Amino acid sequence: MHDGDPRKANCHCSLGMSFLNRFRRFYDPSDLNNALFNCKQAVLLVPPRHPNRADFLCNLSRVLIQRFESKGNIGDLNEGILKTEEALTLVSANSEFHLMLLGNFANYLLRRFEVSEDMADLDLSIIKGRESLSSIPDRYHFGMNNLAQALARRLNVLAPLAISMKPLNFIDGRCS
Repeated sequence: MHDGDPRKANCHCSLGMSFLNRFRRFYDPSDLNNALFNCKQAVLLVPPRHPNRADFLCNLSRVLIQRFESKGNIGDLNEGILKTEEALTLVSANSEFHLMLLGNFANYLLRRFEVSEDMADLDLSIIKGRESLSSIPDRYHFGMNNLAQALARRLNVLAPLAISMKPLNFIDGRCS
């Protein structure tokens, strides 16, 4: 297939996802590297407004997140978040694909919070989780648990702070 063939990007994307699936089964690092290479090629081969670009970006972010989980490089997580964010700009806000991307975006931000403890990531994860839930048709409930996890983490972070900031009461010269 020549570089201008519109099917080439689709082939790279499919091959990349096959390598990702094989990596998840056999944990061969070369499969993960091949998945990343092919998913990046798929994105590179399409113009910015190509109808499949959001799909390719979504798959690339999945590979990047998997590599982060395997190797622990925060750069992979950051890039996965950026690719998901870009994909969100390319998809109609009314589509189910947009809801799935929004849920992924919230999860990736929550994961980054778990590593960095940056409250801005946790807060944005909750905002995006709520946004996705408010748009989900009744037949979908996959985002509810993710939002609950983010809210629980925020409570775990803020509750000790609230306790330590509790005003002191002085009664008869003693602190209670």
